[in-house]
Amino acid sequence: MNERNRSLKILDVLQFGFFLMLIGTIYIVTPNLPKEVSDFFRDFELNEAYPTVFLPAPKSNHPVLYNAASQFAFAFALFQTFVLLLEFLLMAPVNKKAETFSGIIFWFGLAASLNMLRDGGITWFIFLGFIIILAGATLVIRSLITLSAKITRQK
Repeated sequence: MNERNRSLKILDVLQFGFFLMLIGTIYIVTPNLPKEVSDFFRDFELNEAYPTVFLPAPKSNHPVLYNAASQFAFAFALFQTFVLLLEFLLMAPVNKKAETFSGIIFWFGLAASLNMLRDGGITWFIFLGFIIILAGATLVIRSLITLSAKITRQK
């Protein structure tokens, strides 16, 4: 394994470690988080999302939980931005950079949509729609970056 590949593997481990540390930090700084999570999952009921289509949704708003999740998503997006810079410095393959860039878009988008959900600006089903759109957008962005790099290399 060459030095660059070793550095990229270390970067992967660093990301996983940061992910775990961030979960622990959010757990520590958010009062009563286990109770908030428990209350959230106990609060679900079937609601009509579309005529004759019923899906589970929380009965009430859970701002403490949504805020904790938003803080997590925002912090992880910032860390992913740092990782992308390191990937450029380490000359990581384009698909690795594309994956990280699309991840940044996803995590920032998730943080924004969680903030809107927390503040009551959107409903649960609109939030779920945002998540689906974010997932699709990240796949498209990753594919476009990878494809454009392949086209550029062929010229």
